[in-house]
Amino acid sequence: MQSGSGLGKTTVKGRVVDSHRRPIVGAQVFIHPLAPPGDLTTFAQTDAEGRFYYEVVDSAYSNKQIAYVSSPSPEAAYIPFYPPYSDELKKTDSAFRGRRILLKKNEETDVGDFLVQVRYALVNVHISSRTGKPLLIDSKSWLDLWLRVRGVRGKVISEGGLSSDTIRRTVDLDRSTLTLALPEGTWGIEIAPDGQEGPWFTADRSLKVHSGGSPLDVTVEIPPP
Repeated sequence: MQSGSGLGKTTVKGRVVDSHRRPIVGAQVFIHPLAPPGDLTTFAQTDAEGRFYYEVVDSAYSNKQIAYVSSPSPEAAYIPFYPPYSDELKKTDSAFRGRRILLKKNEETDVGDFLVQVRYALVNVHISSRTGKPLLIDSKSWLDLWLRVRGVRGKVISEGGLSSDTIRRTVDLDRSTLTLALPEGTWGIEIAPDGQEGPWFTADRSLKVHSGGSPLDVTVEIPPP
């Protein structure tokens, strides 16, 4: 099938299930064009029956797409990276490669059942002095902070600051703690309290994240200036 020119439009439906074919409520589905000219990522969330339904409209329509499906993400947690995932992640874990789908222009496409590919777990990042005292206890301090996540091979996967809304939702100021939602895998956490230029400080251990358990805790100690 050849991609058409001009305005492309199709409706897409499917269902997200677990390994026992039970529907998953609130799962996240991202659809991204496999190749140019399209560059629009579409997002949908599953309903009470695990079903998703959305419309793709793109002035540079592409019928070849990649679907990325993740477990529901906690509302009060910061997710540092989203699909489409980097080549580094795709090399180290097939869960980040997604699933290819073929859309039919100006028609409804039923992509059937999807298994969850990426599963999230909670991680609490405590930022303290070397004596254990919470350091960042006001919103202004968190606005200056940058967070870096490294993958299993030590490559940087994401790096950036936090918005005021993210701080409000995901930071416990009294405990100087940021709650992250990270996919299953092995991750390294670094913090730059004074912005992107650093200095950067590394968490006390790497994280082996598995879904379904209690939140993990790591500490980043910031020495005195």
